[in-house]
Amino acid sequence: MEAVLSRDGGAVVVMTAAGQRTIPLARWPAEAEALGLGEMRDDGFTPVIPAAAAPAFLPLTRGQLRLALLQAGVTAADVEGAINGLPAGEVRETALILWQDSASYHRDHALIESLAAALKLEGGVVDGLWRVAEGL
Repeated sequence: MEAVLSRDGGAVVVMTAAGQRTIPLARWPAEAEALGLGEMRDDGFTPVIPAAAAPAFLPLTRGQLRLALLQAGVTAADVEGAINGLPAGEVRETALILWQDSASYHRDHALIESLAAALKLEGGVVDGLWRVAEGL
């Protein structure tokens, strides 16, 4: 949801997924509060400042990923051991190919989630390692 002052300054234009709505300034505090854009307090209207969204994770090269894992004490042998612990067949072979032959790795890929679980790395730890790797 986004709110901007109208061109003539007499209203606030609120854009939502449902469309656009123009609210005259005289009705702004009450309607903004009803929309969840702020709240009326004794000292006036206080807008709600949404928390900044975390920046998206960048793809990593094989080297970046392996160096970050190594810094966390996880070796290539550990990763391949985790892959070898997957059920035999296409799932294991696919994971091994993706691990060994991918040019880049994406944080939200199922392989990363599977390996993190197998290596007992919590999501927050993986996110932190990923951010470190982005800087390598």
